[in-house]
Amino acid sequence: MFEQMRRNTKIVLWITVIAFVGLIFLAWGADFQVGGQNQIAPGSIGSINGQPIPARAYDQMVQLAFENYKQQSGGREPDERTSVLLRNQAWNELVQDLLLRQEAERRGITVSNEELAEVVLNQPAADLRSLPQLQTNGQFDLAKYQAMLRNPNVDTRPLEEQYRRNLPLQKLQYQVIGAVSISDEELWETYRSQNEKIR
Repeated sequence: MFEQMRRNTKIVLWITVIAFVGLIFLAWGADFQVGGQNQIAPGSIGSINGQPIPARAYDQMVQLAFENYKQQSGGREPDERTSVLLRNQAWNELVQDLLLRQEAERRGITVSNEELAEVVLNQPAADLRSLPQLQTNGQFDLAKYQAMLRNPNVDTRPLEEQYRRNLPLQKLQYQVIGAVSISDEELWETYRSQNEKIR
């Protein structure tokens, strides 16, 4: 009997872990309340400040995390522990992204079409900088990139949408960083306390 229990321990443990994670999603992550005041919208796995988190968005984040892991590990599939970590990471990134977007919206941060065009044209994303067709002598060539954007056969809408989603978050980051300042007196006092030697 003990031998059979020992053999089934792994299955029982996984059932317990899955049930616990399910409870977390239902009770804590979704702000679930008995009585149905904060019902989860159909097709959602939770909500943040009343905004639903679509299950599809979570699935996409998990799939992206798994693909990145496979690329970094030479095509190896993640083990069970790594799979749980990747799912948690995807959830955390999704929640963080939604919270940042809500804060940018609360602050009224928007992106004009002119601003979008300027950034798309002059500040290419890192993944585009590494494309071989946009390089000259092993270095990124801005002129080739801009020529590609002006080509009528190239659909730039996905790129524009990506920038339109990311620019408000960058502006929010600049606002937060810009709000942090230190006076000359505080800077001098810090320097003095770290470098003063007692005789």
